[in-house]
Amino acid sequence: MTVVLLGGAGFIGLAVADALVAAGARPLVVDGARRLARAAPRLDATVGVVATRVVEPGDTAALASALKGAEAVIHLAWTSVPASSMAAIAEDARDNVVATVEVLQASVEAGVGRFVFVSSGGAVYGRAARLPAREDDPTEPISAYGVGKLAVEKYVALFSSAHGLPGVTLRLSNPFGPYQLAGTPVGVVARMVQKLAAGEPIEIFGDGSTVRDYLEIGDAARALALAADPGLLPPGLYNVGSGEGTSLAEVAATVGAVAGRPLRLVHRPARGFDVPAIVLDTERLRAASGWRPEVSFADGVERLWRAAAG
Repeated sequence: MTVVLLGGAGFIGLAVADALVAAGARPLVVDGARRLARAAPRLDATVGVVATRVVEPGDTAALASALKGAEAVIHLAWTSVPASSMAAIAEDARDNVVATVEVLQASVEAGVGRFVFVSSGGAVYGRAARLPAREDDPTEPISAYGVGKLAVEKYVALFSSAHGLPGVTLRLSNPFGPYQLAGTPVGVVARMVQKLAAGEPIEIFGDGSTVRDYLEIGDAARALALAADPGLLPPGLYNVGSGEGTSLAEVAATVGAVAGRPLRLVHRPARGFDVPAIVLDTERLRAASGWRPEVSFADGVERLWRAAAG
């Protein structure tokens, strides 16, 4: 099957492309020219297997051409994180919510067979009423990023009911892995590893008690790849995570233990838009597909450290 990865030249998209190839699918990585150029070293290893297409934001003709003949779309394109979304809320809504609705419309017009949206497994829940959080728990986002992700979830469901576009929404936890080390590291685990390798201190917000559900990128990519196949996962809403919570202090301790030397932490004031704790219940996904994580947090950190050190 042909699967289009929108925003696919980033950390998650490139891993999903690998997982799709392993599953026998044909990925088409669609992104802007600058992001594709940055990803070229990684993509060069897949020439002839993973195709690429340049589509700049707002180029509706290029988007329509890229979607033509696609059996599935995995939508990863998003321009913000919680901090940047709060600095420009209206811009964030235009660039992400409105833009994704346009992608949904283009997918209907192109006859796409399935639309997979990668949402947030933390920001949409906000201050979770219970942990681990389940898909039917209340959603009370505390950042524009979370509001935007939740809004798009609703649009995916709307296009499914109104236009017959089968939709899968994956509330993804915090993936981490080696490709995050390219350029400015993305994600706290990668930042800690890179700073420790460079002998530099790492800034964290708050006292280190903030808890997240960290998922090794290979496990995350397998879940996204299977979501594109209608024979493997029914349409619907699914959490994707490890099911285990790890505090920032525990992340630092694990990184230090793997590297054999402690991190120097610099504490900054906590931010009001950061969810204090999130852990995901993934039983719905496991029951529907058999998926489960295979790499422990410590093993994932060790892989990341080897990539940074060697």
